[in-house]
Formats: sequence, C-alpha cells, structure tokens
Amino acid sequence: MLFLSTCSGSSDNSAAEGVTKGAARPAPGQMSLLALRPTPYLGKGSPWAKELLQDRNFDALGQVTQGVSGRWIANPAGSVQKTASMSDVQVDHTPLNGVRIDLPKGHATLTQNSAKLAKLDQGGWLVGGLWAKAGAGVQLDVRITMSTASGPVQIVQRHPANGKWHKLDIVVPLPDDLLPGPVSYSIEEKASSSGSISIANPSVYLAPPNQRNAMRKMAGLPEDELVLNGGFERYAYGGFPYPWSVSAWGGAKPFARVMPLDKKKNEHVAVLGVAPSGGGIMISQRIDPEAGMQWKATARGLAKGNKELALRVRVFVKSREMTALTKTAPNPHTGKWEPMSLTLKLPSNVEPDYFMVDILRRGGADKLVQVDKVSVTRVR
Repeated sequence: MLFLSTCSGSSDNSAAEGVTKGAARPAPGQMSLLALRPTPYLGKGSPWAKELLQDRNFDALGQVTQGVSGRWIANPAGSVQKTASMSDVQVDHTPLNGVRIDLPKGHATLTQNSAKLAKLDQGGWLVGGLWAKAGAGVQLDVRITMSTASGPVQIVQRHPANGKWHKLDIVVPLPDDLLPGPVSYSIEEKASSSGSISIANPSVYLAPPNQRNAMRKMAGLPEDELVLNGGFERYAYGGFPYPWSVSAWGGAKPFARVMPLDKKKNEHVAVLGVAPSGGGIMISQRIDPEAGMQWKATARGLAKGNKELALRVRVFVKSREMTALTKTAPNPHTGKWEPMSLTLKLPSNVEPDYFMVDILRRGGADKLVQVDKVSVTRVR
C-alpha cells in the first residue's frame, strides 16, 4: 500500500489556479508553466491554456469510482492513502504542493482523465509535468495518453531516481490526427524495495500554436535549435521516439525504439531495426525553419555495415520536395559512435515551407543501428 502525506500549501481551487490578480498576461511566445497558472478546463469552452487536471493536491483521492473525470484513481484500488502533513518545500524558488509516498516493493499508479476535449481546429502543444524525488530502486514515470485516428499516443518521461527533486517536463506538438476526448495523465511507480517518493505540482495543459518559441524554451532547446527531442530523452508507449515518425520500405518493418544509453545519467538513444537488402527504415521529423538561408544539421550514429546509416535534410516549397536541394551525410560505419554533419544553404529565391530531417537506415546488414543528438540549427 502507498501512503501519501501532503505537503502544506495553498489548496487546489479555481482561485489559486487563475492568473495572479493584477499580473499582466504573458505576451505571445512568452508563456511559462511556472509564471502562468491556467484556470481549470471543465469540458466547456476553449481548452487552450487551461489546466486539464483537477485536485492537483490530491485532496479527493479515493473518493470517486473509476471513469469519473477530474479525480485521481489508484491502481490497485485502495493502494494510495494520505498520512501526516509535510512542511513547505521549495526547489529553484518553486513552491511544491503535493504528497509523499511511502511504498512497499511493488507497482502502483495514480491516473486522472481530463474532461473531454472538443475537436481542435488548429495545431498546438501539449505541456505536462511533475516535480518528483525518488531514490535508487524506484522507477517513476509520468505517462500522458491522447487518442488519435491512428491509435493511442502515450508520451512517457522517466525520473532519474537520484534521490533529488527533479522536474519532469513533457513538451510535444499535438498529433495532427488528435481525436476529441479526454487526456489521461498517470503517475506510475515500480519499487524493487521499500522506500518513499515525493510528488508535487502535477500539471497538463494545451498551449496554442503561437506559443511555439516559449514551448521550445520549455523543452530545453537552445535558441536556434529546430529539432524536438533530438536526444531521444522523451518517448511514447513502447519506446517510440515521439514526435518522430517512422516509415519502412522493401520488406522492412518500421521498427524504431528509444533505449537507455546510460541509466544513471538518464541518457537514451534511438535504435533502428534490421532491414533486408533493398529495404530500409527511416525516422523523420518535420521542422519549420525560421528566417535565414543557411542551416547546419548534425547527429551521431553507431553502425557497422557498409552504407547502413545516414543523416538527411529535405526541403519543401509549396508542399513539393525540392530534390535538387537535398543534403545527405553518411555515417563512417566503423562500429563506433561517429559524427554526421551537413550544411544546407538555400538560394536567395527559395522560401521553404518546411524541412524534413531524416535518419536513414538502409538494408543489407543484420545488426541494429543507433543514433543520438540530432540537431538542425540556423547559421547566423
């Protein structure tokens, strides 16, 4: 059984969730998860910039049954209970209001389904997170699930389990085929021995498209970085490297997974599967270039067979691929981690709509290939 003890602090109500009285609203592109406390979304009106979670201090834990939106559900049932209050905790000048979990060896989850979202008429961003502290022997994940026309998309972020407070952030573009319905938010733990974890300030909301610069900053990207999750530290259910897409040809299966490189440092790489001769696998990401005429693309990869792995950037103008502008950088295929790098310089009369950055894994070899640290930046 998990025992939760609340951190003292303000209760989780609509007044506390609103923008601070008298404070100026952030200008477009300046939204901050900490500076803006969205008002709750209860199923009516626009969901943009509204908090999808209710009861963020876990006050009503265990008071409702499965299927009711806006309340936490423990699995196994009754496995989460509160104990005595904790004193206020502040990390990086952020007040943390949440719970401590004293846990036995085992597995438990806390899940909440938001109110149903209506169909969104524009793209945007999903922003979720949690402050948490967990020690060795505990696997702690935040999982956010959305429904799409092609099936559920589940985004996962894992705590480093180093005994320190750490902020888990999920900042990803909304899927193009997102379906109306609730967003599911889960806190999941697996413990190899008895111990405790602390969790605070769970949150998930939708940011509109005009918050692109702020979302990229929240994702920890450098100012000129265009690739999201180029280090593959965030992944979807089953280990898929979201928001990358995967495709295959020539009899290959579209296999791409995130795998740990260094568990202690919480570092990951993308692994692309085996492809037969004449076939191949590719992961791709669409990126929207900002003003500029020259860009540098880099990655590092590990491959052994001849011509197995390459980095590529394609340019699209009015939705048409400009094949004459395509640039490719092959991996040296030494069986060691090697860099791949290319520079893309556009003619002055070309105004791209978007780029596609690809990692190509060609067939003919019988070993997996690995890639990490994919980047596309503007050359100033």
